[in-house]
Amino acid sequence: MSSPPDSSGRGSRHLGRHPAVIGALETVRILLVLVTIAFVLASIAWFIGIAEQRPLAAIPGWAFTGLAAATGLSVRPGEALMSFPPSLLCLIVWLLLRNAASRTATALEANARLQRAGQLTAHRAPRTSAYLSIAGAFVLITVGFGFALGAATPSLIGFTRVGLLVGTAIVFGAGLYPQAAAADSRLSARLGEQWTGALEDAHRVCVRAGWWLAVLAALAVAAGLAIEFEKVSAVVDLYSAPLVAAIGLSVVQLLYLPGILAVALAWLSGAGVHLSAAETASAFSAADGPRPAVPLLAIIPENPPAFLAAAPALLFIVGVLLVTLRRSWQHVDLPVMTVASAQLLVLMWMWGLFSTGGLGPGGLEVFGVPALMFPLITGGLVIAGLWAGYGLILAARRAQPQD
Repeated sequence: MSSPPDSSGRGSRHLGRHPAVIGALETVRILLVLVTIAFVLASIAWFIGIAEQRPLAAIPGWAFTGLAAATGLSVRPGEALMSFPPSLLCLIVWLLLRNAASRTATALEANARLQRAGQLTAHRAPRTSAYLSIAGAFVLITVGFGFALGAATPSLIGFTRVGLLVGTAIVFGAGLYPQAAAADSRLSARLGEQWTGALEDAHRVCVRAGWWLAVLAALAVAAGLAIEFEKVSAVVDLYSAPLVAAIGLSVVQLLYLPGILAVALAWLSGAGVHLSAAETASAFSAADGPRPAVPLLAIIPENPPAFLAAAPALLFIVGVLLVTLRRSWQHVDLPVMTVASAQLLVLMWMWGLFSTGGLGPGGLEVFGVPALMFPLITGGLVIAGLWAGYGLILAARRAQPQD
């Protein structure tokens, strides 16, 4: 009989366990971390507001409300609806969930080696069982307790965000190990190897696009802070303790960082940013209405200078550079461009979905990027740049002397 595979890896603790148990245990690991952090933060909030004489029983409700918001659900902690998710927390939750799926995939592969050696009994659809277990356990705790004990409120956009967060984290974390090869062979048979290989090359283009757009948005925010520093300081000075307010507001704004970057891109592209239910700002339009006392909102100019009408060209240029400045070994052709365009449109749609909603009363009932126009305009500009860059590559190839 063959010797058992090396069990010193990450999957050794789960050797012989049922796939559903493996997925559930890995989910419990990350849930323990998330729930502990949520209760610690809720306890700190309770101590800060101790003068309001809130009962200790409020802490679990606050904790699960925060956890529900971090998964993308809409919450209503008081009279105001909070449907603009803390997107940085959503990203952290996504990374933890992806890690759980990755560890589960490693454990399943270790068990599969033992099954092939005849040392374990095989289970039916092990990966399906494991990944459904991850999704079920995570949703049961975060969403279930968010509604039962917290202030989560049902909304289509909230449920959509939860589904996207959980589904994409599992897909990327699992890696679809044996299924990927089977899928590649089926796609190759139907579409040809050229289109199958385009998936990987297009994914690289899309990942670079995400990073480059984030850098562009961060530079725009930094420039706005430098130019409008006096206005930002004036907003902070409105509070009774400006220093404490500056620290607290900076931390809160950091929790929404990916959403803030999306807002910057929407403003630059002309897709617009909802500052309230009645006012939209962009590089093309004035926004002189009253604004909540949030420092970053002060950097949006009331009357943008005329030269900012050229701001959308920045996104077009990013698209051109994504193709023309690629590394020499990265392949670009018609299938790659087509798939990259589709992937980028989906990426911008998902980014926008986590960057819109309400942020409470005081003029923030409607805030963020327009969920439909953001991917169409902002993503469309980058995609147009991609194709323009591809056209330049084709022109350069034709201009080269033939051997």
